[in-house]
Amino acid sequence: DFLNKKIAEHGLENNICFTGLLAEPREHLHLFDIGVLTSESEGLSNSILDSLDAGLPVIASHVGGNPELIEDGENGLLYNVGDSDQLADCIELLASDPGMRAALSQQAKQKARRFDMQTMIRLHEAEYSL
Repeated sequence: DFLNKKIAEHGLENNICFTGLLAEPREHLHLFDIGVLTSESEGLSNSILDSLDAGLPVIASHVGGNPELIEDGENGLLYNVGDSDQLADCIELLASDPGMRAALSQQAKQKARRFDMQTMIRLHEAEYSL
């Protein structure tokens, strides 16, 4: 299998675990330091919102609604679609800088609050009452 071969080549067997399908992946987000979304196209990503709500800084492709959720350098990092070198640089930067991860994490939680259910209901009601 391609992925297992690459994992072995880099000596990462003790660092990576393939869980298979998870019924409720949000319950596991606290186990991670960084969220990564590599979509080539995207609407407003629930995966990003879940990661932000869990306090994860997110690295995401600069497509669709991702820039609305990720403010580059504030609560995560954006990279250009298809630029695997830029993606790797973003991952390396956050993996090697716990201070930056902590700062982005604080902003991540604040951004997620802007999209919580109560806030969205209030904003929609205000919009329709005009």
